[in-house]
Amino acid sequence: MRKIYFATMILGSLFTVSCSENIYDEPAQEEYSQNFIQMFGLIDKDQDWNTAGQKSVTVTGADSEVKVYAKSDDVYKLVGHYQNVANGQELTFDAQKDVDDFVVASGGKARLVKNGGTADFTSATSRSYTGTGADGVFAVNEEYKEFSLSEVMSFAGRVPEGTDNTNAPGITSNFSVVQDDRTITVYPVYWNASYAHMLGIYWTDENGVEHTQDIYQDKHQLEEEQGDEVQIDFGDGQWINATEKESTKDADGNTAQRIRSKGFTINLPAGTRYGFYIKVLPTAYIGYISNTYYSEAAMNPNNESHASYFTTLLEDGQYRTFLGFEDMPNDAEDGDKDLNDFMLIIDPSPVVIDEDAADWVIASEDLGGTDDYDFNDIVFSVNHVSGETTATVTPLAAGGTKSAWIYRDGTQVGEEIHSWLSGGNPQSSAAGYEMINTFSEGPAGTSVTIEVPADFSMAYCAGISNMGGFSIRVDDNSVADEITAPGEGEAPQMFCVPAGWKWPKERVSISEAYPEFGEWGTNYQVSQWYNYPDEEKVLDNSH
Repeated sequence: MRKIYFATMILGSLFTVSCSENIYDEPAQEEYSQNFIQMFGLIDKDQDWNTAGQKSVTVTGADSEVKVYAKSDDVYKLVGHYQNVANGQELTFDAQKDVDDFVVASGGKARLVKNGGTADFTSATSRSYTGTGADGVFAVNEEYKEFSLSEVMSFAGRVPEGTDNTNAPGITSNFSVVQDDRTITVYPVYWNASYAHMLGIYWTDENGVEHTQDIYQDKHQLEEEQGDEVQIDFGDGQWINATEKESTKDADGNTAQRIRSKGFTINLPAGTRYGFYIKVLPTAYIGYISNTYYSEAAMNPNNESHASYFTTLLEDGQYRTFLGFEDMPNDAEDGDKDLNDFMLIIDPSPVVIDEDAADWVIASEDLGGTDDYDFNDIVFSVNHVSGETTATVTPLAAGGTKSAWIYRDGTQVGEEIHSWLSGGNPQSSAAGYEMINTFSEGPAGTSVTIEVPADFSMAYCAGISNMGGFSIRVDDNSVADEITAPGEGEAPQMFCVPAGWKWPKERVSISEAYPEFGEWGTNYQVSQWYNYPDEEKVLDNSH
């Protein structure tokens, strides 16, 4: 496309482009640009239509393996993974343009650092072991803290019973924690399972020594034994030792239930990386083999998630942060992956790092038409961790009727998108392919892993590439019908946004679905528009 800024031009009437017209020649491209500006406003000359930016940190005194995590809402998501890192090496990686807060982790240590800063692993941390528990790691509080029953049970709205919550929106299910200078207290509040459990934490100290520490066992003790059969009095079956449920009466005589919990305080040195686990304890009552499940999926059988971390909004407008566990094997016949069998409240919210990398979403108009601008004709995600040489591409939606293919650097990725999304059985008629996942939500297609160069980036690189070098070929799969990522100041037929973006429903303009979209075009520094959709006008298949 030609660069058309229209910084001082006043456009006349709205032009139209027929769907049968070849919109890939230069006059049609210029007409598309004029129509786009008429619809959405002038385009900032520095606007590259990409929310991904390239960031950097310098690392000193680390082990040879280093990971970098970028702040994303309530957690830090994995964005970089590097081997053979030299002392004083600068690491570059992709992150959202408006994010400048990162965690750099190496071994059992982690450092909070700003964009362009240095993560120094040579100096000791400012905090030493101060607790009274084993190894001074934790201390069980002497006093109870009270929570309302509705406050405790608010987790059920985020991780409902009997539902696979491993990929639910806002749920982090593969994580560890970085100790900062604050004191973190964890309150066991609830369990709902037939098994007995032990809660613990694991960490690696400054000398590289790995530790585990059991902390709490379920409240319910063995009441009696009859031969080989063990009888357990589950009572109401809900509360953990150091946790009690009580009923009180208010001034009007109404009964209110509250939960009292003796939490434990974590006293690890600042900069220590740690996580949680539960042991499912064997008893003759259940005849169950003992398993231990960790908050980091890589430590579990088959790399599966058994924990959940999330923040939820309470009725009074305050927030509560929860940690949850699943105590059944994920391949068990009656397993449900609801991640809520053992629940704890964490206060305040800690620094959590998520080992799952976030996707980028690329959304495209296939014909450059001016009748809807819904940007749902080809929608796909790209998952890549800087420092690694593979990327994963997943088709999400196909709102166009023409054949369409995804390319990267001239190489086709996957199948024709309608075939890809339909498992090889696309529906078509004389009018073309039927649209997929734009009138209603449907499943994403099967992911494809591709090789990428070591310096691969989704960010805009002047004169080199934008959006990772991805492009779209439409209709006859030829270079002549190719949609490429825009340059700075150009009207886009494709743009790049962070994971979880919800695309407009069919024939709903992007400006109707996202009222702040036009403002983003006129000011490239306005980058939060994608967080504010009209929920009735968008779709996604991330859950």
